[in-house]
Amino acid sequence: MYKPDPSARISRRISGRLGKIRNRSRKFISGKQSYKSTLSGFSGGNETINIMKFIKKSYYYFFYKIYRSIEYTSELSGGKFLTLFKAGAVMIALEIWILISLSAYYAIYTKTFIELSISMPIAYIPLIIIIAFNYLTFDYKDNWKKYNGEFANYSKRKNRIGGWIVFGIILLIISNLIYAFYLMGEVDWSKYR
Repeated sequence: MYKPDPSARISRRISGRLGKIRNRSRKFISGKQSYKSTLSGFSGGNETINIMKFIKKSYYYFFYKIYRSIEYTSELSGGKFLTLFKAGAVMIALEIWILISLSAYYAIYTKTFIELSISMPIAYIPLIIIIAFNYLTFDYKDNWKKYNGEFANYSKRKNRIGGWIVFGIILLIISNLIYAFYLMGEVDWSKYR
């Protein structure tokens, strides 16, 4: 009686999977298959790509709503100039406030007194990274304008809900910073210096 060799069965299974991967990569390279559908057969690939696209689109939408609100208020006050710069400054300020809140919570949790000055790298390196990230994301080649038309075509209801969500996130960031400073004021730092 013939018994198949288990190692031969395993090697056939592996070579079959390698063949599928090879075929998918050939289709992708030749342009017959998209990147998304190439990864769809592998577990976790498609979900990760969709999450990253959602985060990217949400970040651009957040900037779009800030830009539109600054554009609207600038028109009311009579001076529509440097709108992109103002919106970028708001984004940078919000991101810096998030970092300040996180560092304050870290100082409170570890009871570590942190003395910052502008000459310390811990103060200006995150600032440089935030500014560079925002420049590459928004200003460089006007990447945000690619999504501008799509967001402008959203329904009025969807834009209104998105505006309230952005407003809520901004309020959350500001209240989080205020609460972090409040908690820092409650700690007796003379014990930890």
